[in-house]
Amino acid sequence: FVDIGFGLIALWLTVINAIAHIAAAGRFRGYNPGLVTAVILFLPFGIWGIVVVSAVPGVGAGYQILGLALAILTHVAIAVHVFRRARMLKGTSG
Repeated sequence: FVDIGFGLIALWLTVINAIAHIAAAGRFRGYNPGLVTAVILFLPFGIWGIVVVSAVPGVGAGYQILGLALAILTHVAIAVHVFRRARMLKGTSG
């Protein structure tokens, strides 16, 4: 009942999540929870899903931009929450 182009939001979320886990592993030079899932499942299947959904007639750049933008905004919101929470907990433990 909903246009398939909106499915790109979920697919971009998985790809951005995978990139975040891979980048964190590179930055901290070590394993993090979710890294294996990101590399084995999220990145390849996310990209594959984006390619498949993008091939559907009527799914154009607007859906790609919407999906990517919402995925990035979601991850930024999560990061802000986590850093704010960590700072709050650090302040109460000192």
